[in-house]
Amino acid sequence: MTAISLHRNLGKLVLFSLLLSGSSAAMAQRIALKTNALYWATLSPNIDGEFRLSRHITLDLGVAGNFSTTIKDNTLKFQQVSPEVRYWFSRPMDVTLLPITTLANP
Repeated sequence: MTAISLHRNLGKLVLFSLLLSGSSAAMAQRIALKTNALYWATLSPNIDGEFRLSRHITLDLGVAGNFSTTIKDNTLKFQQVSPEVRYWFSRPMDVTLLPITTLANP
């Protein structure tokens, strides 16, 4: 994978996430798309999607990755998948929650 195709794929990921975030505005507090600015500062693209499953339970699915910084070696340094089930004491995506998390680094 060359540096040019790497930048194209990253641009497609950002565009896709922006399109999804604009389309989720119609379903208030049923879907939330998030990102971590500190990950982006370390050149690790990431995106999380949180989906409401019931009145008090949501599922948060997050993915992140980091590519090699050299042009000759464009492999993934790390990739992370982080599913999380959240129980909300009031309404979902509000204030107080009890998360159950697992991390997978393939």
